[in-house]
Amino acid sequence: MAEVPDYTFHWWKLRPHPRLGTVELRALDVQARPEHTAALVAAVQSLARHEAQAEPVAGPAPEILDEASFKAARAGVAAMLPGAAGRLRPVADLLDEALELARPVARALGCAEELEGLTALAGQGGGAGLQHVAHREGGMGGLLRALTRRPGD
Repeated sequence: MAEVPDYTFHWWKLRPHPRLGTVELRALDVQARPEHTAALVAAVQSLARHEAQAEPVAGPAPEILDEASFKAARAGVAAMLPGAAGRLRPVADLLDEALELARPVARALGCAEELEGLTALAGQGGGAGLQHVAHREGGMGGLLRALTRRPGD
């Protein structure tokens, strides 16, 4: 599978289970709002389906992916990440391109509405950005209230 020694090679980033036919992604469990998780799930599902149906192309070197992962973890949606040509580009630009690929598939999968929530989430700084704002405006108490607020409150 993808030229790795076995399916546990990427265990902390994603968890493929060949016997179950599933893939668990670790980053999605950090969102505080269900609608934000739904937007990310719609993106992952749609892009995975898109890539499964597309002609294979050579990807970037593993070192580039590792560096991009580090930059994304450190700076979130403010990161500059490598695009297809290898030049560093803002996450917002890369997101727009990814959404263009994902939208037709999302419509077919029935998750187009959820997918569109990703632009707003990124515009708010992602889940981490929302938490920073809650803390800045209300301190730790404000952050905890924001994290424990029920949907619809």
